[in-house]
Amino acid sequence: MFSDKRRYRLYIDESGNSDLGHCDNPNHRYLSLCGVIIELDYVQDFLNEDMNIFKTAFLGKPIDKPIVLHRSDIINQRNQFRVLKNDKIRYAFNDELKRLLSTWDFSVLSVLIDKKAFIEKYFSWRENPYHYCLMVMLERYCHFLKSHYGVGDVLIESRTKEDDKYLSDYYSQLYKHGTNFMDADIFQEALTSKEIKIRKKYENIAGLQIADLIALPIRNRILEKYRFLSFDKENYGKSIFETIKPKIYSEYNKIWGWGLKFLP
Repeated sequence: MFSDKRRYRLYIDESGNSDLGHCDNPNHRYLSLCGVIIELDYVQDFLNEDMNIFKTAFLGKPIDKPIVLHRSDIINQRNQFRVLKNDKIRYAFNDELKRLLSTWDFSVLSVLIDKKAFIEKYFSWRENPYHYCLMVMLERYCHFLKSHYGVGDVLIESRTKEDDKYLSDYYSQLYKHGTNFMDADIFQEALTSKEIKIRKKYENIAGLQIADLIALPIRNRILEKYRFLSFDKENYGKSIFETIKPKIYSEYNKIWGWGLKFLP
């Protein structure tokens, strides 16, 4: 059924949390998922090794465990990224990272939900925001796979054991029953597995690391457009967004509402 098609994987990272109890707090109001779509042969044949070469060049060879690119560690120059306290090394690292993000072959999806606005608009709505964002993202992922004559699976970063269990069950239900906007047979034709893959951040998965690096810059650009929030000091994040902007999934040459989706 899938043998003659290109095989992809959607790697998903999150910014924010799915808690509905503190939506009035600006720090907890928004949840976004960032998805990076990569062809599996490209990951195996090129991306893993190229990412490791980059890490080794700036951070040295790992001793006890692999080095994982994590945006908050990079920004705060902690753990293996303490060398970035040196201005010269940091500038070179940032320039090379931006160059690699422009050359690596991947596509981008992102879904952001304003939890406070959603509750106000749909008073009885209590669906898990993470699950809702995942549903919207998977619908777009299936469109991507169809347009690229491909099939694929999904890998997300692990959260808590309970969250992972609920998410796994939810994904299986989407696969079996579809959504209000997409029939189950479309999911089953596009997705190669009825189960979602869940991995830890420290497992050194290249796709998850790319998603982590670009998630916040994309989130902030969505908030600038739809909530008129200002991130004046985030110059590097803005340059990262412009770098990966051509990779954002689009329909009819439009990324807003397609590759970048704001809810509600």
